[in-house]
Amino acid sequence: MNRKKSFKLILKLIAISSLAFSLLINSYGNVMADELSTLQNQYAVLQQKQQQLQQQLNSLNQQVTTASQKKAALDENIKVTQEQISLLNNQISTLNEQLNSENNNIAATQQSETANMNLYKQQMCALYEAGSVSYIQLLLSSKSITDFLSRYEILQAISQFDNNVIYNLKQEEAQLTADKAKVQANLADLQSDEGTMAAKQALLQADDAQQSQLVTELEQSKSSANQQYIAVGQQKNQTYAQINAIIAQEAAERARQLAQSTSGTKNVTALYVVKYAEGFIGVPYVFDCADPRYGFDCSGFTQYVFANAAGIALTHSAAEQSQVGTYVAKGNLQPGDLVFFDVNGGGYIDHVGIYVGNDQFIEANDGKDSPDEVIITGLFSSSYWSSRYMFAKRLIN
Repeated sequence: MNRKKSFKLILKLIAISSLAFSLLINSYGNVMADELSTLQNQYAVLQQKQQQLQQQLNSLNQQVTTASQKKAALDENIKVTQEQISLLNNQISTLNEQLNSENNNIAATQQSETANMNLYKQQMCALYEAGSVSYIQLLLSSKSITDFLSRYEILQAISQFDNNVIYNLKQEEAQLTADKAKVQANLADLQSDEGTMAAKQALLQADDAQQSQLVTELEQSKSSANQQYIAVGQQKNQTYAQINAIIAQEAAERARQLAQSTSGTKNVTALYVVKYAEGFIGVPYVFDCADPRYGFDCSGFTQYVFANAAGIALTHSAAEQSQVGTYVAKGNLQPGDLVFFDVNGGGYIDHVGIYVGNDQFIEANDGKDSPDEVIITGLFSSSYWSSRYMFAKRLIN
């Protein structure tokens, strides 16, 4: 085989190899795209499920709060009812004492009546030597009219006195009996009220037990839902990390490919920085992060880009990054310059981006004025950013 044929064969093999490599790269890209799509769908499903679980948790929290408040109200009602029952029992005890006192008073009055009646009889017997006699017998045994009248007057006086005593005792007994009846009626009312209150307390205690069971069940459901929420959140975070890893790979590849297009142009290093930065468009904003696998905040983004595209080490702080480089006037901005802002109005630097040309800059946006991800946005044409712009610094000449 001559050299000319060998050279043609080599060229053919190179062409075949290049085609095979290109097909392999395209195939790999398609696989990555399919995997990314699958992961994004999975992430969307997990996010929806987590939102549903969050709504369920919110509902359960509200139910627990309502049930707990209802149980607390029942506990307070039970406490009040118990106090009322205790008060009624004290009143019943007092009335029972009064009832015993009335019974004792009636018995004493009845004894007084009996004693006075016996005394009356003894008085009548004393008037006549023969012993116990009746009024008629005592009068008929009179020896004269004068004796008769004398005896009659004495008997009448004794009778009147004893009748008054016995009458008063009878009146007292009647009053005591009436008082006793009132006490018994009040006692019956109190006992009825106590029974009603005890029945009410029993119902409240039954409701309280049911409410306690409901609170326990709701707490268990809440615990289960919270565990599911955490598990789904962990799956979502893992999926999110996988998505970001693929995005980072694609971004790095885009940055490499875009940087190749700047080969041989003027200010190649600055343009390379810009092209490299543009490769990370779409990477999510994550506070205090400087890793494309997970995300960027503003100074983490500029730190990562300049370290990997230009070999320039920057601290992870917009304020500190503003202290390096050469000051650039607003009208002299070039691609690759760092642009600094006072977003929160505190009079100090709290945001940074990279100028890309044509009145635009690339930044890791925290979502205050646009999506929370790496984006390209207007600079002075934007009222938001132009009003917050402070100055620019150039790190690459």
